[in-house]
Amino acid sequence: MSHFKHKFTSLCIAVALGTAASFSDAGESENINQLLNQGHYWYEQGRPDFTEEAWRKVLLVDPGNTEALAGLREIEKTNLDQLDRDTLKHARSLAQQKDYPQAIELYRAAFKAYGGQPPTAYLAAEYYQTLAATEQGWPTAHAKMSQLVRTYPSNKKFRLALAIIKSQNESTRVDAIKSLQKLRRDADVGSEATRAWKDALLWLGGTGGDWKLAHAGLQQLVNENPGNKEYQFALARLKTYRKHARAEGIRMLQTLSASPALASQANKAWRDALLWMSPKKSDLPLYRDWLVQHPDDDEIRAKMKQRGQAKATVSNSPIVRGYHLLETDHPDQAEREFQRILDRSPNNASALAGLGTIEMRKENFHGALRLFRQAIQSSPRRRNELQDQINESEFWAAFLDAKWARKHGKLEEARRFIEQAEALKPDHFDTWLLHAQIEDQLGDKNLARQYYRKVLDVDPGNTAARDGVIAMLIGMDNHEEAEELITKFGLPDTEYRRIYNQSEADRLHAEGRRNPDPKQATRLLSKAMNLQPDDAWVRLDLARLYRAQGLKEEAVGLFDELIGDNPGNTDAYHAKALFFADNNEPYEALLTLEGIPKEQRTAAQSALYRELYRHIWVRQQRLEAEELIKIKDFNSVRDIAKGIQVVEHYDPEFMLTRAELLADLGETRQAMQLAEKAYALGNNKETGFQIHYATVLLKTRQHTALRALLANLQQTRKLSFRQQDDVDRLRLGLSLQTAEELKSQGRYAEARQALSPIMEKYGEQTDVKLALAALYPGDHKKALKLYREIISDDPTNKAAYAGAAGSYMAQRQFSQAEEVVNKGLERTLDAPQLLALRGGLKIMKGARNSGAQDLHQALTSSGDDSLPGESWRTEARQKLRRLNNEKIDTRLAAGSLRSRRGDNGLDRFAEASIPLEIRHHRDYETSTGLQLQGVAIDAGDMHGDTIDISRLGSAGINPGGFNSEIYNVEDSGVAIAGFYRKRHFTALVGTSPVGFAVNNILGGLHWRFKSYGREFSGDLSRTSVKDSVLSYAGTKDPQTGKNWGGVTRSGLTLNYDQGPGSWGFYGKAGYYKLKGDGVFDNQEAQVKGGLYWKLVDNDDQSLKIGISGHWHSFENNLSYFTLGHGGYFSPQQYVSVTLPIDYESSFGNIHYRFGVDLGIQDFHNDGALAFPDDPALQAQLEVIQQTTVPGLTTAYPEEDINEFAYNIRGEVEYNFSRKLSGGGWFNAGNSENFQELKGGIYLRFYQLPRTEQHPLFLDGEGDPKIERW
Repeated sequence: MSHFKHKFTSLCIAVALGTAASFSDAGESENINQLLNQGHYWYEQGRPDFTEEAWRKVLLVDPGNTEALAGLREIEKTNLDQLDRDTLKHARSLAQQKDYPQAIELYRAAFKAYGGQPPTAYLAAEYYQTLAATEQGWPTAHAKMSQLVRTYPSNKKFRLALAIIKSQNESTRVDAIKSLQKLRRDADVGSEATRAWKDALLWLGGTGGDWKLAHAGLQQLVNENPGNKEYQFALARLKTYRKHARAEGIRMLQTLSASPALASQANKAWRDALLWMSPKKSDLPLYRDWLVQHPDDDEIRAKMKQRGQAKATVSNSPIVRGYHLLETDHPDQAEREFQRILDRSPNNASALAGLGTIEMRKENFHGALRLFRQAIQSSPRRRNELQDQINESEFWAAFLDAKWARKHGKLEEARRFIEQAEALKPDHFDTWLLHAQIEDQLGDKNLARQYYRKVLDVDPGNTAARDGVIAMLIGMDNHEEAEELITKFGLPDTEYRRIYNQSEADRLHAEGRRNPDPKQATRLLSKAMNLQPDDAWVRLDLARLYRAQGLKEEAVGLFDELIGDNPGNTDAYHAKALFFADNNEPYEALLTLEGIPKEQRTAAQSALYRELYRHIWVRQQRLEAEELIKIKDFNSVRDIAKGIQVVEHYDPEFMLTRAELLADLGETRQAMQLAEKAYALGNNKETGFQIHYATVLLKTRQHTALRALLANLQQTRKLSFRQQDDVDRLRLGLSLQTAEELKSQGRYAEARQALSPIMEKYGEQTDVKLALAALYPGDHKKALKLYREIISDDPTNKAAYAGAAGSYMAQRQFSQAEEVVNKGLERTLDAPQLLALRGGLKIMKGARNSGAQDLHQALTSSGDDSLPGESWRTEARQKLRRLNNEKIDTRLAAGSLRSRRGDNGLDRFAEASIPLEIRHHRDYETSTGLQLQGVAIDAGDMHGDTIDISRLGSAGINPGGFNSEIYNVEDSGVAIAGFYRKRHFTALVGTSPVGFAVNNILGGLHWRFKSYGREFSGDLSRTSVKDSVLSYAGTKDPQTGKNWGGVTRSGLTLNYDQGPGSWGFYGKAGYYKLKGDGVFDNQEAQVKGGLYWKLVDNDDQSLKIGISGHWHSFENNLSYFTLGHGGYFSPQQYVSVTLPIDYESSFGNIHYRFGVDLGIQDFHNDGALAFPDDPALQAQLEVIQQTTVPGLTTAYPEEDINEFAYNIRGEVEYNFSRKLSGGGWFNAGNSENFQELKGGIYLRFYQLPRTEQHPLFLDGEGDPKIERW
């Protein structure tokens, strides 16, 4: 470091003297790098002024230097006056003590003035190194530190920090080792990099990952440190992991076994390596060397005898290949091979047995037993073949369980387990010793003495048995015999005090475990610790008591004190790791165990390490799955579930984790099957396991079973703080789900009652507020208040925006809903529900293209469609399906009849028509169409010898001149029309039926503006007047033979409709000019309006009632059929008031709607001349009436009519298939002085199959009915 400071001080002086000119072309890059490093140095030392001067010097030579520019920007915006330096100091202290979570909290508190984030790059590097060591912080720390290195590439300390962070994760450890190897050669960070490099190598070597890299690194360490036996042992152990280097590793371990410090670890590794081998003749000396030192090892002797066996030929069978990999010491590859077999055939006995053997080698004997038993269940004939392995696994499982139970004070369990082990191997030396220790602690001193003596008879120098029996005698106050044994064993006098203290400490320890009073138990355990300060297990029990009292820092301090005083005490690391594991902190537990060099770990410590590592991996996968679920990436979640299945090996906890994921994926049945299987395999009496199972029950909505399990947990178990919190959260989830189910049934009051028990504790939680807000469907003020509170606390909460928008929409406040949705989309990312809401709002405004785009984007970004989704997704799909169905091209064919009563040849009217239509949609708003309509109309026959003939055309001026001729007033033709429709307008052009006596060009422009519940439209159009044959088609004058009639109405209509809420109103106003060939011109004005109420309005049916008023007036009465008249109803005053009732419903594939209007109508017709537009002809008619035919009509009288008005209508549509529908309609009424009856049938063909068979009826595609022409 002195060299580092000297170099940068020199550079600082150089810059202060203004030596900018010192850059030479050859050394420019090097000098820039020096100045950049100089700036970093001064920045770290708290001198930003010197830093700024150095970096500005860089910009003189390299104006675009991104590192210097970034650094200057940071200096410019950073003010460290608000940094809480005392808190920062405390955070650093906690980080050094490896209390990383608390350290991070204090770092954030120190950075409070800066939003909880580090204000400078140096503080950021320090912060991210600490964050990387926390349970969930590594991904963020890695990403942020990588960004920091990219911003400041010259900073070696940042590169070192990134490499250290990478070394803490399996996936990046190899890259980290390579980076650290390079940094080792740097004078400034070399020593720190070397330490990290060594740690990473030992870790990599211990896991067996990247064997070549680990081997090269450890070989280098051994070469650089020839006297370091720790490195030699790590290298030797690593060599035994590979077949080609195993013999060399064994020889190295044989040499190291002579070292007292490493004898135990070296012997174990040596023996393990011999068992892994498939011995050949050349390997015999390795086995003989072992047997020279361990002549009683029958297992190794039996292994040596395998040398004569013939080498099996490896076939192409996956099973054989897997076992070959296992025999040739490639367990990882063998495991993958067996797992692939089980993926295809889950009950393959050979693969299960192979995995069981692998678990045995890992010393996971319970896992091995599960697999062996599963194999026998799948293939009972293999019982004899696997029995030896089962017996071996049962023995070691029972033996290790006994050790574990004794260590944790569960002595009765320990006795039961050791008796099981002893029954399996009665002469096993280790069982005698453990049995003696257990009986000693249980108080059966005589039995304990028997077992101690058995041990000492075989091994008189066994320290554990010797100390145990002496301590037992001291505890029995048999000091005389104890002293005799001390003399017999030739122990120094100090041993008496040591053993006495040990005995007293054991007694206090046992009493402390049994004492139910936390204060007394703490006092007893504290005394035991004072007597045996190096006993990590006493400290573990005391730490657990501290933790239960909320004194976590003091609890961890017990272990840190012991490790600080005796760094070589591996039990201290082990106990501390167990403490963290007990409290569900596997990351801290794993990091603690890494304090024990891999080669020094006992079997129990190695097994714990592996289990923690596996649990951490599964937890990481679970956390990643949770994030993927949030973004609806369910395919990736399925991949994670499959990955967990690979390492599951019938582990009940892992099975429950996978069941959770299956439940998240909506695969409820499979999730429960797996969970029930796990429950049967696992320790279903253990509280943590039951809580995990309850989580699956919650996610699969098994409420009855969940309530029973929670009640049992609460009543029969003493729960830790964490477990109680988990149970409370399960109750919270159950309450939320219950409320949701009640809400879906419309039982809102009961749903609110279901939430009431959790409101006191969880009432301020976002998910509870969201659930509660949804339970006020009729009180939107309360709901909106809750949604606003959530948004205020969390401006990115998507559900709150969606809920608030829904409340506004329920109140018909669509503009406010749109504002909330747009604000939510601005503030949040990936909010498909808000996109769907915006799409629906756009459709309400008529923006169907844009709305459909939002709906499509919402559904495609919201995850796997196979999953049961929220109601918004179902509604969005329905809306999009309906839009898509309405966009399908159609062909329509219909037949209709219309009839009006009246006088033959005049106002009597019968019509038959066959409309055909082809409609093509370009998108959701644009369509074009072509229509053809064959029409035949008839007014009946008129006899020429009747007075009625005088009422037609100009026949009245020739009375009696038509004799007995019969005049047929009829016509036929084909109407042609085309239209082009966009969002806001429709253009139509066509003709009245070609073939009629009078033809007209028809058409118009329709403009429409649609907003939320409101629609304003206008029509500028020219249409036919279809009241009679005369007005519609025109007819021939019997007198002159000329055609006249064919009236058209041209004008402007304005419409307004307010709705569609539970009520609405509408209005209509129009002004028109009416013209026809030989028809006197006329003008019409009309106003119409009404109110309506929706009594029923849901997906299945609707019922609407209302009141409607209509007024219209014509300038002239041209209702008659003499020349100049048009034959259409044209009162000078018309008023009607009706009460309309409409009902619509569906039943299966049948859809129908019926309606009736009942009311009164009153109208007045002025008197009219027979020939209103021909005075000469009128005068001639009057002369004839006065001189020749007194009964001849020369003028029509005025009239006033007041009568009951009615209109009855109905329509039915049936879906024959997804591509064909058909229906019929009828209408009967007497409005406007006509009694009319009409009806018809139609067929609609769809070019593509519909996904939703929603009725269109005849006019459901948004245009006027077919007969508009």
